[in-house]
Amino acid sequence: MTGLVEGNAWEAEIYQLETDDPVMGGAEGIDNLQAKQLASRTQYLLAQLLLRATLESPTFTGDPKAPTPAAADNDTSIATTAFVKTAIANLVASSPAALDTLNELAAALGNDANFAATMTAALALKAPLASPTFTGDPKAPTPASGDNDTSIATTAFVQDAISQALYQLDYKASVKVASTAAINLAAPGANIDGVAMVIGDRFLEKDNATAANRGIYIWNGAAVPATRALDADTGAEINSGAIILVEQGATNADTNWQVTNDGAVTIGVTGLTFQKVGASTVVTAASDPTFVDNSSSAASTSWIRGAMSAIAVAAGFSYSFTTNGFIKFPDWLGGIIFQWATGATDPANNTEVSQTVTFPLAFVTAAYFSSVSTQQASASGACDLFYQSSPPTLTNMVVQRNQTGSASSNGVTTAPKVFLIGK
Repeated sequence: MTGLVEGNAWEAEIYQLETDDPVMGGAEGIDNLQAKQLASRTQYLLAQLLLRATLESPTFTGDPKAPTPAAADNDTSIATTAFVKTAIANLVASSPAALDTLNELAAALGNDANFAATMTAALALKAPLASPTFTGDPKAPTPASGDNDTSIATTAFVQDAISQALYQLDYKASVKVASTAAINLAAPGANIDGVAMVIGDRFLEKDNATAANRGIYIWNGAAVPATRALDADTGAEINSGAIILVEQGATNADTNWQVTNDGAVTIGVTGLTFQKVGASTVVTAASDPTFVDNSSSAASTSWIRGAMSAIAVAAGFSYSFTTNGFIKFPDWLGGIIFQWATGATDPANNTEVSQTVTFPLAFVTAAYFSSVSTQQASASGACDLFYQSSPPTLTNMVVQRNQTGSASSNGVTTAPKVFLIGK
């Protein structure tokens, strides 16, 4: 016995055995026709099934296709190559070629998985452009001498400005000694007027035979040429009426010498003449450490610099130490204002009555902190009165007296006291 030869085609129909069909077996027998047709269909269906993917974890071959989801789709739909291309194009958008891949973006961010936190921490160490507050020892470019705009003034600029201002004064910075006879400026020697010189010391040459060589000099060494002082090397700096104070010397200690030339002076050309104008009483930083001297005495450079420093420190401060008073810091220290005030006295048996307390000094920007307390003026018993306040304005604050307990405070008169911080 052998099996049927099965085909692999879809039979259009299955033969129906008729009553008059003869009984005939074999490969071509009519009795096997229906089985062969059904077997052929089965083989066909099996072949088609093998060409289909399974529902669970299918493995496709060739070039499988699927509908392309919408660009914003975000579910379990199959992502086609068109969908992926569109998503990448939207991600890259118009990025430059050097930043259009994730690897390039990661490299640009320093391969820092916590880039946002890193940048936040870095920014916290930076000062804002508006009203920055620096710490440590901040640096800035030094503006050109004479600059007069909103550039930051460094200490070097301030020192130069002070020096320039001093250079223009009729009272010149004092000299250590003055000549008693002509000095050889090419080799001034180790001593002048009996005083041993040190490199950098200032001296007045007033007796040189060549009058154009007279003036204020810097001692650079016994056998080294002296050079003119920077505050007296132009005619604008040492002109008619300029006074030079001498600090030491066997002959000229504590004397003043005044330039007597009339008209314009050209250093090195105009012959300078000097006259003694009386004994000097020089105020120094050591003799007046609080810089309160208000006399006509001459001042040394140490006193002048110290006084200017004291003025600079105090510049911009204002205060009023009264019942209604304030302390105002200058703008370069933040412009903070501390102030206090006492309102009107509320009579006894008077609660839930409001009053307006006006500040001694109006705030410009805002009042950042305020408090109100109770000042007891008189009492017949324990005081259980207190004041409440509304938010302060720039100029005043409304307060109201209230009572927390019994009528034990009926005989008490009080006044509100307010304290505020703002700018």
